[in-house]
Amino acid sequence: MKTYKIYGPPGTGKTQFLIDEVKFKLTGKKYDKNKKLIDTCTTVPPQQIGYASFTKEAVRVATKRCVEYCGVNYDDLNYFRTLHSLGYEARGFNPDTVMQDEDYLAVFEAAGFPYVGGYQYDSSNLDSSREKFNDPGLSLINFAANRMIPLQEAIDLRPTEEPFADILAKQEALAKFCEDGKKTFSHMIPTESKHIVNDSFKEIKYLFIDEAQDLSTTQFKFIKLISQRANLKELWIAGDDDQAIYPFNGADVHAFRNFKHDHKEVLAQSYRVPRKIHEYLNNIYDKITYREPKKYTYRNGDPGSFEPDLHESDISQYYPLINSSNETFLFAARNNSILDDLRVDLGQNNIDFRYKDHMPIFFEFKEAVCHLKILEKNGRLEGKDFVNVLKRIPVQTKKNPDGIKKYGYQQKIINKMEEGEIIHYSMTDLKACVTEVKDWSQMFKHIGSDDTIRLKEHEKNNTLEKKPNVILDTYHGVKGAEYDHSFVFKRVNQIQQESLGREGSQDCDNEWRAYLVACSRSKHSLNILPDPKGQQYDI
Repeated sequence: MKTYKIYGPPGTGKTQFLIDEVKFKLTGKKYDKNKKLIDTCTTVPPQQIGYASFTKEAVRVATKRCVEYCGVNYDDLNYFRTLHSLGYEARGFNPDTVMQDEDYLAVFEAAGFPYVGGYQYDSSNLDSSREKFNDPGLSLINFAANRMIPLQEAIDLRPTEEPFADILAKQEALAKFCEDGKKTFSHMIPTESKHIVNDSFKEIKYLFIDEAQDLSTTQFKFIKLISQRANLKELWIAGDDDQAIYPFNGADVHAFRNFKHDHKEVLAQSYRVPRKIHEYLNNIYDKITYREPKKYTYRNGDPGSFEPDLHESDISQYYPLINSSNETFLFAARNNSILDDLRVDLGQNNIDFRYKDHMPIFFEFKEAVCHLKILEKNGRLEGKDFVNVLKRIPVQTKKNPDGIKKYGYQQKIINKMEEGEIIHYSMTDLKACVTEVKDWSQMFKHIGSDDTIRLKEHEKNNTLEKKPNVILDTYHGVKGAEYDHSFVFKRVNQIQQESLGREGSQDCDNEWRAYLVACSRSKHSLNILPDPKGQQYDI
């Protein structure tokens, strides 16, 4: 087996690099940027290619590009999955196998912990009152499992106020329950051959792994298992240790950096970062102690702009530009609470925005109208978009006989998506769910009259597909994205300040990596908003 390790600094196109290699395998031809043929190879059946990334969305994008570029069908790319999806299948799990929130609550209550954690309001969703399980002890238990380390070592790396004895008792109760009962999310990743009951992944001969810096210790173990059992011909690992910002979830940057390889390449040209922002990023790189030294050049052409000291009161001067522009504007902060005042101010100035990738309910309806129109025009719609349409149609009742008939159908689609399936649905599927397919204004009964008028105006002006061009999110939330203009708050809380004070430590490196990710998203301008109280990243 030949192993290839690709380092992709911000904007250098490592995902596209991998996809181009997949395309080479599928088509047998490789071209340079001038469309000149530079290499050929024997074509590989698509069923022999595996492509895994950190998130479902990243896999979805890669799959879509390969279908568009290579003339293959979605069904041909069965092994374009997340590692959790591959593990889920390899372990023979089903929807009833994996523990849900209520299972954790029951296990912990039986162990004598009825009030620790529990359900809480999900403040990340502005338009939802849904609850989710959030137990700090469970988070540490999962962290230890993902890193394959003892619980005490996990707590040393991630200190907590909860007593060690309590977390240990939870861990033991969970382990006992999982011996004969359901399994945790961490169990989806097999780390030993004895865990595997379905090795259909043996069809894979060429495996591509994107965002490898975010993989856990267990996931690297699984990759090794796949390599051995599938007898891989080639393994490609791509990532960037400088953007390894998920250590709290068990990501193991050391495993990525120490991964043995036959060939290493650093992608040396950024197509996003302009010169002035690149110069600032170099200052951040100097703060990271544990890293692979690498050089890459900035984007050619426009040098971009960099403002190191923008006062928060000056943000309002950009509002007219935001309202009149089709460009994107990012406001990023280390913590959600730092964005609270800005959310209020934007709302008062009638500026539409997305917050942590959640849009106000009006834009969710707007998106659903777009998806319905795509279904009507093209006759097919991807599963997640089809679900978005179904969610806007109320349940069938005596007062509303035109509502959705098969409400459970929606959950079945979601279950299939969670298993990694990429399925498309047709108008026939929609007609099977509702009494009669009508105009969206008649089917989407939950929408208010004022919003209906606004949507009809957008429909008339062909602006239904236009989304808010202002995005508010945390440093971690914007990873992998890019924007025209970025406004980055340097403010940190006391815990992060203490981490920055431990220069050369893992915690300090993690803070600088998160800040680097936020500052490297912009294609044109970067504006830094320092903390007037002085609690900030000090450059």
